[in-house]
Amino acid sequence: MQIFVRDLEGHSIAYDVSLSETTVAGLMTMVASRTGVREESFYLRTGKCVMQDGWRMSSYRVEKGTTLSMTGRLLGGM
Repeated sequence: MQIFVRDLEGHSIAYDVSLSETTVAGLMTMVASRTGVREESFYLRTGKCVMQDGWRMSSYRVEKGTTLSMTGRLLGGM
């Protein structure tokens, strides 16, 4: 099934995934390999929900044609 991920530059990239088998971490690996952005440098969102690595795509009710957002992580601290 095809879903889309909007990258940090605003471009939408299509990915073929199995919603019942693909985990968020697996999709992040696919995104990292196509965009060149390290996995630890971004996270994926669906709506306002930040997607957790170990969960399956179906847990977030992602459907065919859904667009997820790639958001950069902000590093900080004291």
